[in-house]
Amino acid sequence: FPDILGTVTDYMKQENLLHAANPELYYSVDQYNNLDNKDAHCDSTGKEIYEQTNGAVSHFVMSSSTGGTIQGVGKYLKDKNSNVTVVLSDPEKSRLHGLLLNRIEGETQSKQMLADVADKIKATGGIKVEGAGKEALTGIMSTNSITLEHVDYSISINDFDAFDECRSIASAGLLVGGSAGLNVAASKVLSSDIVQKSINDADTIPEGGVTIVTLLCDHGIKYLSKIFNDEWMQANDTRTK
Repeated sequence: FPDILGTVTDYMKQENLLHAANPELYYSVDQYNNLDNKDAHCDSTGKEIYEQTNGAVSHFVMSSSTGGTIQGVGKYLKDKNSNVTVVLSDPEKSRLHGLLLNRIEGETQSKQMLADVADKIKATGGIKVEGAGKEALTGIMSTNSITLEHVDYSISINDFDAFDECRSIASAGLLVGGSAGLNVAASKVLSSDIVQKSINDADTIPEGGVTIVTLLCDHGIKYLSKIFNDEWMQANDTRTK
């Protein structure tokens, strides 16, 4: 380890320290603030989703860590069809949901949600889903000084509901991680909401129905000792506390 790192163990802080000390040796990817992240998903992932659904995609559901995927895909899809709904799937102890509410519903609702998140963290600890949720906005999440400008609203999911989805998906032959389970769980909530609204008002369903797209963005091999371990799940499940 280079001496410049000292006792710093956070990999993002290590990146910043190494680049600042030796800019000629290291390139700083800066994935949380580098807009190339967002642009890459706009130019590739968003385009792929739109083309593979023949333009039928009506909803895109995605968790967020850097913000690159949901912001980039969201921009592309909304540029193609402004009626596409982009939904943030967020761990219930993430502050992103509350920060987004400030733009959508106002400061009062935002403060209440952030206070609820703080209470949950105090009661049962922080986010268990890795690679999703944040305490604060990244640079990519606040482009043009707008909080998650391409996101319409968010759905909060308990970590262990997300993990249950991982285990269910594994039984079907796909080994995925927590953020992928989070996306599937939120997609199921969304689909249920759409069905309920259609029962109350059939006109809420567009002609041709809806097409919900999400991504299985994390491999489960990293979580064999956690998500796929019965003892760990039972010992850490916050739904029973």
